[in-house]
Amino acid sequence: MSANSAHDTSLVNHRHASSQDGDSKKSKLGRASGRSSHSTREFKRILVIDDDKGILELVDELLSYRFTVLKALDASTGLTLAASERPDLIILDLGLQNQSGHDLCRILRERHETKHIPILIYTGSDDIENLTQAFAHGADDYVVKNAKPRELVARVLAKIRRLEETAETPDVIECGNLVVDSSRLETIVAGQTVALTVLEFNLLRYFLLNKNKVISRDKILDAVWKNAGISNRTIDTHMVFLRKKLVGFDHEFSTVYGAGYILKKLDPATTNPSVAAPEKSVSKSKK
Repeated sequence: MSANSAHDTSLVNHRHASSQDGDSKKSKLGRASGRSSHSTREFKRILVIDDDKGILELVDELLSYRFTVLKALDASTGLTLAASERPDLIILDLGLQNQSGHDLCRILRERHETKHIPILIYTGSDDIENLTQAFAHGADDYVVKNAKPRELVARVLAKIRRLEETAETPDVIECGNLVVDSSRLETIVAGQTVALTVLEFNLLRYFLLNKNKVISRDKILDAVWKNAGISNRTIDTHMVFLRKKLVGFDHEFSTVYGAGYILKKLDPATTNPSVAAPEKSVSKSKK
């Protein structure tokens, strides 16, 4: 590899099966994910931002059997590629050298052309405070780098699959003073646009489609995360963020202890529902 190639921070690598070894790898990964390598999704675009060339090559090897993989060694190149290429998913390292991955995540969420792209954090740390901060800045999911490679593949496939399924439901859903538009990934509460991450948007939309129903955490995992190794703590964290962002919404997300969550019409006597909601619960038994 030339010196210029070694320092090239943006590579677009779309690999085709050209050898028996390559076919074997693709077959194994396809079986591990439960999907055929001939899926129509194989040309989706994944942007990987990491300052470790070894990680970039590893992710490329794992995903290029069915995706176009774009790679960036630094935040600046990552931002440029995200804006120009509009990938379907961004895989982001938090420990970038020149700019914090947290800052980059926040910037991606603030920019119009990138704010709706799902962001999966691929990090060497499983520190809960670090991950909570990443979610607060707009991340949708995370995988720890010491996890098995098939976990990363499973999370990526789940995210892409969820994006595709979004198009199969009604574009516009209204609930009280809230309107969501799936075609624009837009959320409006009382006439004001609310910025949600893609995962938060999908979580909200799932509740809207199941209004007034108690939804178990297992059902939420299956519908929103596709059971991609997510814990109940992650669900609860996203529920807290969603509640806080939907200030003024005339419905509330209530916790039903031992059962899950329910979205229901807000009691008119309750004020500032979205802030108060995390502490509010309803009994599973009828009074």
